[in-house]
Amino acid sequence: MDCLVWLNVNAASVKRFVFIILLGFVGCDKVSTSYEKGQAWVSSLLAPKSDSGLTRSPEYAKNYQEAQARAVREFPALGVAGSPLNNAFLVQANEMKERGAAETKSPDWPYTLAVKVNAQLSEARHKMLKPGSRLTVAELQALNPPPAGATVSGHVTNVAVGFAGKTANITLDGSLRCEIVDQGYGGAGTDDAVWVQDGNVLKLKKKPQKGDLGETLMAIALGELVVVEGSFNPQGTTKLLRGVMRRL
Repeated sequence: MDCLVWLNVNAASVKRFVFIILLGFVGCDKVSTSYEKGQAWVSSLLAPKSDSGLTRSPEYAKNYQEAQARAVREFPALGVAGSPLNNAFLVQANEMKERGAAETKSPDWPYTLAVKVNAQLSEARHKMLKPGSRLTVAELQALNPPPAGATVSGHVTNVAVGFAGKTANITLDGSLRCEIVDQGYGGAGTDDAVWVQDGNVLKLKKKPQKGDLGETLMAIALGELVVVEGSFNPQGTTKLLRGVMRRL
């Protein structure tokens, strides 16, 4: 009887020990999940439609997979669906596969292409952010990381009066929130003008004086194509562009 009890106790201990070991493996798996998913995702998208490089030799397949792993490791955004790097990479990779590009004869072409596409995007970003460059809302949202400030054009799709009438809040193309602080008209941060809403139009008006009903200094209407130049708040995001506005 004592022997049976001892066996049962030890069996339970073994089960607990195995369970703890399994938990350890699960924890390790969570740590590496992001990287592994990115690598596996890129691998599946680059898989050839027919007999090609991967079936040339075991050595080619091994080097090809190592190139994929290196590409995702050095450029994590490559494994993020919908990222600018991911989109641009897939367009060029599919085009290369379709035409049977000579570059694909080398097993390291996934890594080489990732380096090339990353450089192209960096150059395009640099050109976009030159002083005086004007971005569309879509071009701005494709920049990663976002700039500290920008000049952006778009159609006004929403208007509202800001705090105490000191600023005008508008939305461009249904997604970019802007806070208009128009120092040029003396309206922001001063006491002689205020923003008011009149239906679908925001008006910057002088505060009424004796015998003066309040002159309209500026108006912003839904549907207008405008340009907003300023900085982002908070920095590192594109949540709110705070600055001045002008018309094209």
